[in-house]
Amino acid sequence: MARRVRTGCITCRARKIKCDETAGGCQNCRLRQLQCDFQANPLHEPIQNDCGQKDTRPACQPCRQARARCSRGHPCSRCLARDVPCVYPPGRPGDGLSLTPAASARLAAGLRKVERTHNREAINNNNNINISLQHVSAFFECIAPYQANGFLHRATLQQRLAEQTVPETLILALCAITARFVQGSSVSASQLAEQAQQRLFDTDEISVSHCAAAVLLAKHAAYSGRFNTAFLLAALANRYALKLRLYTEGTGNAIASNMWIDQEQNRRLMFACYAVDRMTATGREELTCSRARDIMIQLPADEYSFQHGIPCITPLPTLEGEERAESRDGVGIMGHYVLLVGIRYGILRYIENITHQDPPWQGKEYDLLLRKLARWKTNLPARLSLTESNLNQSETAKHGPLVMLHLWWDMLHCELFRLALQTHQPDVQALFLAAPPGWITQTQDRCVMHARQMGSTLSLLESCSPGCVVYDPSLAMLCYAAVKIQLLYAVSRDPLGLQGEAVHYLSVLLQVVDRLTPFFNTAAVLLDEMKWTLRQHGIGPWSESPPADAKDHPWLDRVRDMEQGYLIDIDQLLMPLL
Repeated sequence: MARRVRTGCITCRARKIKCDETAGGCQNCRLRQLQCDFQANPLHEPIQNDCGQKDTRPACQPCRQARARCSRGHPCSRCLARDVPCVYPPGRPGDGLSLTPAASARLAAGLRKVERTHNREAINNNNNINISLQHVSAFFECIAPYQANGFLHRATLQQRLAEQTVPETLILALCAITARFVQGSSVSASQLAEQAQQRLFDTDEISVSHCAAAVLLAKHAAYSGRFNTAFLLAALANRYALKLRLYTEGTGNAIASNMWIDQEQNRRLMFACYAVDRMTATGREELTCSRARDIMIQLPADEYSFQHGIPCITPLPTLEGEERAESRDGVGIMGHYVLLVGIRYGILRYIENITHQDPPWQGKEYDLLLRKLARWKTNLPARLSLTESNLNQSETAKHGPLVMLHLWWDMLHCELFRLALQTHQPDVQALFLAAPPGWITQTQDRCVMHARQMGSTLSLLESCSPGCVVYDPSLAMLCYAAVKIQLLYAVSRDPLGLQGEAVHYLSVLLQVVDRLTPFFNTAAVLLDEMKWTLRQHGIGPWSESPPADAKDHPWLDRVRDMEQGYLIDIDQLLMPLL
């Protein structure tokens, strides 16, 4: 009997299956990424099946839903770059076959190559956009310290940038909001913001990175004077935060982490969403997205602890409620700013709904708001008090955020006391005909006092840090409101007008706004308007300056309306303060 000739590769013969004997590697070995050898000689170099060949493994579910190419890693490169869970469907019969060490090594090398290519594309997009150290430095020096923008951890961001794992949408948003502070940018901020917005609107993925990008884009739109866009993006950011349950601590959080830095970043991002939500709502509850009573997370820690990863426990806030008298030494400037945002929302809501049944001279809500402002000042730690000693001992970069904190405290008093300034619609203005004797005059004096205190605060900053630039666009509007309050009401009751120290404070207000003009177009417009107003009253050297150009900007009509008929509400002017 003739001996049967053995054909097929060694692998197929060992598995006892039919081999097609394809030169260079049979189909069975190619599909399963196994070594294919036709000789039993161990010195013979086996035929290697390249992992670039057809891969029958299933793609992950997010890539399947997006109809995108999947690297089939654990996690895949696309899910890793977008910071989303990478979930694979249940395995099929035969999927559990293990690869040989050689195949595993080739697969790992291929995945690393794919991930490097994908992440490089995430940073260098259609227009060859590249985020540099200048953008990172500009963000943490000019954006993060102000308002509630400090929700990114610098070391973590830089590490992820070095590893090229930062999602493209967040990079575009960072580049857009910092472009005004970076010289020689090859792509305009508007183009960067438009690309980032398009990616947010095109994706169905909800992630922390997308939430952070939405907040930054909302702030960028507000800084650029596009307030309707900012309003919509603020709502989108809050929807992201609510879906991710950033308003809760611990296991109830959808992205809970054991790392304190990650938890603190999530808290700060939630408070950033809350702040931008309340600033765009201007006291109207139907325009809000996040409910204050649902936010049960600690206040943001001080900046030093956050950036250096030093865990600390801070109190839970009673947002928009009456705070307890307690020490808040571990709470940073961002946390105290968030509390002021809640108080301001209450003030604007009270003014929006004021009625004859609850006039301020006998209303509980009015007294509650005054107590909140007083309690905020009492709970402020000594290191955040506005004193010459604190300014001299701290770094110059920290002066701006500290000063803005106290300017807002004075501004909130002005917004509340402006009830006595008769800047309302005629039907509301009739309410104050029943005010007790002396109440209107006394409240007007208190309003003007806080407006002048804002000039005194900036004068103190100038004496301690000459030439200091406060990179907060809301500063221009605060200074404008302070000038209008003093001119329209203090001057009308003093035949001699503003003199001496008051005029000096006005010059300081104009000086600090002038330093913002290279970065914010709205500051340049308001500076011209402030000079025009002072020229109308014949005050100071500005009375000799040429007429201001009538620039097209969102506030111009409302600002000019203050010179005609009844005066509009100041909160309408302060609406875009983000």
